[in-house]
Amino acid sequence: MQREIDNLGPLPAGTHVVIRGQSQAMHDSFVTLGEGLVLAIILVYLLMVANFQSWLEPFIIMMAVAGALAGVLWMLALTGTTI
Repeated sequence: MQREIDNLGPLPAGTHVVIRGQSQAMHDSFVTLGEGLVLAIILVYLLMVANFQSWLEPFIIMMAVAGALAGVLWMLALTGTTI
């Protein structure tokens, strides 16, 4: 697509090219996915706060999950194992 645009040569003054189509739909989907992920993390945290009756312990647990996932991925890569 970019090559075809480049082959057109210089555009007349005051004009610009806007690429539309699937990229806009993908952008909207990823924005919605990100918002849903943030909302899910907040809701899980609040549920854990209610269960543990503490604001700090659920935070520590949720931060430890990220490190555990990094360790799991590192070991999978090191051993050449797939999920």
